[in-house]
Amino acid sequence: MVAALMTVFVLSAVTMSLSQLSRAKAGGREQLAAHLRADAALNAVRRDVISVLRDQDLFWTRLLLTDHSVSSPYGQMDRDEILVFNSQLRPIRDLDFIGDGAEFEAHLRIEEDPDGIVLWRRRDAVPDKYPRGGGVATPLISGVVSLGIEAYDGELWNPSWDSDFDGLPLAIRVTVVASGCRDGQDPYDSTLAILRTVIPIDRVPPPFEPPAQDEQDDADGDGLPDTPADGELPGGIDGEPIDIPGGTLPPDDSPDTGISQGVR
Repeated sequence: MVAALMTVFVLSAVTMSLSQLSRAKAGGREQLAAHLRADAALNAVRRDVISVLRDQDLFWTRLLLTDHSVSSPYGQMDRDEILVFNSQLRPIRDLDFIGDGAEFEAHLRIEEDPDGIVLWRRRDAVPDKYPRGGGVATPLISGVVSLGIEAYDGELWNPSWDSDFDGLPLAIRVTVVASGCRDGQDPYDSTLAILRTVIPIDRVPPPFEPPAQDEQDDADGDGLPDTPADGELPGGIDGEPIDIPGGTLPPDDSPDTGISQGVR
C-alpha cells in the first residue's frame, strides 16, 4: 500500500509537470506568433508610408488618415485606415498583359468577418480621381486586431490627417496589436502583442539643376545670346572707361583713331 501511494504521488507530480510544460510551450508559441504578426504589419505600413510621393504641388501627393475604433473585450481598439500615393518598382499585374507605372494608390485597413480578423491592402496602379476605389485587394496578415496611426505636425500627434489641406506630415506613428490565435480561435482568447514605430517623412526637395550656359546668356528669352546695348560695355557703366589688367578701353564717345586696341 505504501508503494502504491508513492507511485500515485510520483505519477501525479509527473502529470502536473508535463501539463504545465505543455501550457508554457503553447503560450510561448502564441507569444511568438503574435509578435511576428505585429512586426509584419508594421513593416507593411512602413513600406507604404516611407515611399509616399513627395511634391510641392499637392495634386500629385496624397496621405489620408481616417480615425476609427471598435469595442472589444479589452475596451476600445483602434481600426484606423491610411491611404497614400506612393511608388513601388514591383508591378501588381502581369507585364505581358498590362504594364504598371511606378506610382500607386495604397490603402490599408482591418476587416473582420466570421472567419477572423485580417489586415488588407488595396493597391491601384496610376492614382486617379477615385482614390478610394479600384485596384487589387490582398489579405496581408491575419490576427491583427488593432491598427492605430497618427500624424505629427511638429507639435502634436493627430489621429486624422488629410494632405490636401495640411500637406505632408513630418512623421507617422503606427501602433499595432496582434493576436497569436490559431485558425478558428477567438483572437481575444489568445496572447496579444503590441508594437509601435515612428516613420519619418523626409521632405527634402530634389537637387537644383542650374540652367545651361546658353540659358544663362539668354536672359530676355529670345533664343539668342544677349549682346550689350549701344554705349554699354559688359561689366561697366555707360560712357565710363573700364579698367582691365594690362590696359584701359576708352568710352564709346572717344574719337575713332582707326587703331584697334587689344589686351592680352
